[in-house]
Amino acid sequence: MEALVYKKREENIAMPIFGIIAITLTLFLFYVDEGYNSFQWMADIKNWFCFICYSAGFFLGQTILFIAFQRLSNVLKYPLSIIGGLLVGFFISVILMGSLGILFQIF
Repeated sequence: MEALVYKKREENIAMPIFGIIAITLTLFLFYVDEGYNSFQWMADIKNWFCFICYSAGFFLGQTILFIAFQRLSNVLKYPLSIIGGLLVGFFISVILMGSLGILFQIF
């Protein structure tokens, strides 16, 4: 019973950490790329849509790898989930943006 409570508590801690990392990385990338070292990109609604897609992709990638690495120790699980999840999340984001771009061109 205690192991189940500990596992649930561990998952409750991991998800906010993954969300904060995903949003922080996406803010940095948009600051450098979209805003030309400023946050002027926030004025355009299209950029907010892309921001949400990239953040969701990064978060989803980290979460998928966290679930896949459940058998590893915490020392390995968190760094591998974060670093590997950001790479997987980038590809998820690109696929998501590409598929949504095609969908918007059709309609």
